[in-house]
Amino acid sequence: MEINGIDYKLPQRLKKDEIRDIFETGEFKKGKMILVAYKKGQGKVAFSSKRKKLKAHDRNRIKRILREIFRRNKLLFKGYDVVLIGNSKILNTHINDIEKELVELWEK
Repeated sequence: MEINGIDYKLPQRLKKDEIRDIFETGEFKKGKMILVAYKKGQGKVAFSSKRKKLKAHDRNRIKRILREIFRRNKLLFKGYDVVLIGNSKILNTHINDIEKELVELWEK
């Protein structure tokens, strides 16, 4: 579905071997709450969370938050394959602050 020139359908997801390739040959940007691994590509995306001391429902919530932030800022990542990894600090932070961190990280 496209509204005002913005495509709102979900982007394609990265496969395991593509994620491995990004971690081996891609670049990284690290913030307080988010790690972004990326490289030039087809615009695919993957979401993950750190497993350390987190229950499944917390990891799922982190991924839902990251998906929403990505959806809001999809045009920033055009032409890149991106892996977004969130940590537990996301759970206690307002979504606007998380979004601000991601946008600042990406624009560096």
